[in-house]
Amino acid sequence: MVDVLSLGEQYLQALWSSARLPLTHLRVLRAIERGCTSASSINHDLNIPPSSLSRIFDRLEQRGLITRQIDQEDRRRILVAFTPVGEAELADMPRLASTPLMSAVHALSDVERQALVIGVRALVREARAMARDEAE
Repeated sequence: MVDVLSLGEQYLQALWSSARLPLTHLRVLRAIERGCTSASSINHDLNIPPSSLSRIFDRLEQRGLITRQIDQEDRRRILVAFTPVGEAELADMPRLASTPLMSAVHALSDVERQALVIGVRALVREARAMARDEAE
């Protein structure tokens, strides 16, 4: 397990340094790219506490990467969107999909890949549950 984490870490470090953003900020940008358009949907998708998410939005907005606005249909919701600068910067950022790690995943058989997905999902689920328990 340590080997897998250390292998992934080198690619994440390279992504972080080339993006010039903290990984959490990059995760938020990727969530917006996947279609999460509200603060609550990003919170649900990434399990980032609302107060932390608000600070991340502040920083991304200061860099000119996103905009925030109140949803006119439900004033309790905050909508987020890319600015043209944000879209351009995200398009220029390297992606994990183009790394040897992901090429190795694609080289696995269907059965091996399915087992990997099941195992990683279980690991993430347990880690998130433990993190929530510690926060409470």
